[in-house]
Amino acid sequence: GLKANAARERQAALEAKRNADKVRAGVAKKEEYKKASEIFKKADSSYVTANIEGAFNGYKTAKETYSALYEEIKEIYLQTERYEHRF
Repeated sequence: GLKANAARERQAALEAKRNADKVRAGVAKKEEYKKASEIFKKADSSYVTANIEGAFNGYKTAKETYSALYEEIKEIYLQTERYEHRF
């Protein structure tokens, strides 16, 4: 049901956060990262208070934000690496 989906979405959000941490998103995009972390914490609170739909939506939003940060920063690293290898 929805509770199981929320739990899966939480795991997916944690995985997305780990990826974002690999590219130091908390440093490179501090405000966006902080916002995603606050959404995640709020989703945890929603889950604990049995607002499962709110938790699911929060985890999903956090996952999407962390994933977008990861992709954006990874692309910057790749472009920088390509540029540096030209010389």
